[in-house]
Amino acid sequence: MEPQSTIKTVEVINIIALLLSPVIAVCIGFWLQERKKIYEVKKNIFLTLIAHRGDQVHHNFVNSLNMIDFVFRKDKAVITAWHTHRDNLKQDRHCTPDEIRRSLLNLLAEMTDCLGYKKLRQTSFEEHYVPNAHYNQAVFDIVLRDNLVGYLKSGKEVFEFLKKEADKKANQSTSVPTDSPMPDT
Repeated sequence: MEPQSTIKTVEVINIIALLLSPVIAVCIGFWLQERKKIYEVKKNIFLTLIAHRGDQVHHNFVNSLNMIDFVFRKDKAVITAWHTHRDNLKQDRHCTPDEIRRSLLNLLAEMTDCLGYKKLRQTSFEEHYVPNAHYNQAVFDIVLRDNLVGYLKSGKEVFEFLKKEADKKANQSTSVPTDSPMPDT
């Protein structure tokens, strides 16, 4: 009688395995998809930081930095490097540009390790390309903005002068001069 009970146990185990294997496969598939999504978001943040490292005030650069705490929350080395870099960026720290550059390079290096880019080194990030046209446009924008502000300030002064003159004329026309003869009625 033992062989039949063993066969029944094996059959029950096989049936359970047949029923559970698709469920387990789907769960593993969802888990893998979620991991891939998280990896892609991390990779996009990293690539945005790499792309804009020459223009660190660019909105996409700043937005990517601000997502690190959330997206890399399980990667302690990245979070630590980000917090160091963020602290170096604070105005009251008075860090030198070199300290800020080094903390950014360290952050990018930690992100490469997290993402599995083992062959990239900090020296890969130090150089970046900015066309002269972009530099010239940035300088032009600064000069234009400064001149516009100066023009608007002078325009305000001109407006105030014209307003005073108009007020003077209005006061003169409403007051009756004393040396002119009064009309006869």
